[in-house]
Amino acid sequence: LMCLKALFKIKNTFFLMVIILLTSCSQKDSEHIPENILSKEKMAALLTDVNMLEAALNLNLSSEMQVGNENREATMLAILKKNNVTKEVYDESFQFYALHPELFSEVYKLTLSNLSELQAKVANEKDTVLAKDSLVKDSAKIDSKKPLKPKKKVKPTP
Repeated sequence: LMCLKALFKIKNTFFLMVIILLTSCSQKDSEHIPENILSKEKMAALLTDVNMLEAALNLNLSSEMQVGNENREATMLAILKKNNVTKEVYDESFQFYALHPELFSEVYKLTLSNLSELQAKVANEKDTVLAKDSLVKDSAKIDSKKPLKPKKKVKPTP
């Protein structure tokens, strides 16, 4: 039940972000991104990791494993640490991009591109593993079709 509440909270937050993005008034996005704000590429890299986290946690939820908010927050902090970003800088950057929808759109395009690349990489690795597995099975079939030659008994010489 707690997991469902957390899931609804995430969905509500997501919808709120979308509404902010769609209704925000912004200046032309040729405006300069301040130094204290993550670049579009860095923000996209973080959002890629965050989306991967959410997907993994949602898979765990669907298999009835409970994921507490502490675990989610700890994992989020680990993602930020991995990318050498503080929570404050991430939050500030997220707010900046939320107030500049065209820039945020570019960030999400980069994020989707990153996720697509990861998906293609995983699919390629899966195909490689399946191909190797198929080769092993095929060679086993070939070996099993060969008749076994009886070994000749060597008679000891007296």
